[in-house]
Amino acid sequence: MERNKTEIFETANILRTVMDAGSFASDLGKAAVERLQVSLNPLKYKMEWNYFRTFANRSGVVMVPGIGATPRLDFKLLEEGLNTVHHFPVYPEMGFNFLTPNEAEKKIMEAVKKAQDKSGDKAVLAGHSYGGVQSIIFAGRHPEELKGLITIATPTAVIEGKIGLNAFITIPLMGIIRRTENAEQLINEYLNSDVKVPWLSVSVPGDKIVDQRACLARGKIRKTIEVEGSHAGMGSNPEAVNQILHYLTRWPAL
Repeated sequence: MERNKTEIFETANILRTVMDAGSFASDLGKAAVERLQVSLNPLKYKMEWNYFRTFANRSGVVMVPGIGATPRLDFKLLEEGLNTVHHFPVYPEMGFNFLTPNEAEKKIMEAVKKAQDKSGDKAVLAGHSYGGVQSIIFAGRHPEELKGLITIATPTAVIEGKIGLNAFITIPLMGIIRRTENAEQLINEYLNSDVKVPWLSVSVPGDKIVDQRACLARGKIRKTIEVEGSHAGMGSNPEAVNQILHYLTRWPAL
C-alpha cells in the first residue's frame, strides 16, 4: 500500500513539473475550456456571424492544420462560422501534418484546385502554426492561385536573432524538414516569401509556443491583429474566428 502511494506521488510530481515547465499542456487545457464555452453559448457567435452574411462572397477556404493536428480538430469552430457566412471549408489530405513544406505543397494545391472548381473563384489559404509556415511558402510560390492568405499563431520574422518559436515547435519542425529537405533554404524562403495576396496574421500575446512579436503580416495589403487565447485552440477561439470572418466577408481587398 505504501509503495502504491509513493508511486502515485511520484507520478503526480512528474505531471506537475510538465504542466509548470512546459506551458504547452497548459495551452491545450485553455483550448479545451474555450471550446467548452463556445459549445455552451453558441448563440452569441452565431448572431455575429449572421451579421457578416450580407457581405459575403462565397469562397473556398483551404485550411492547413498545425503539426500533429487534424484539420477538423484544429478548425472546428471556424468551419462552423464559414458555413454560416456561406463560405465553405476545404481540407488538404495531410493526415496529422507531419509533412515537409514541399510535400505539403502538393496536398495544398490539390485542395486549392478543389475549392476553385466548387466556387468558380480563387481560394483563400488559412494555416495554423506550422501549417501557416507551409501556407506562406505556398503563397509565395503560387500567388496566382489565391485570393488571400491567413496565418494563425505563425511566426514570420526573426526576433532577437531567433525565429519566434520555442523548443516545442522548433525541434519537430527542424527534424521533419531535415529528413528530406534543406532546412536553411526553406527557412529563408518562408521568412522572405514575396506574398502578393492580401494577408491577415492572427497572433496571441500570451502564446507560449510562438513569440507573438514575430507574427507580422507582410506585403502591400496586410493586416495583423491580436486576440486573447492559447496557441493550440486558435481555430476554435471565438474572438479569432470572428476576426477571420470579418476579414473574409468585409475587407475590401477580398
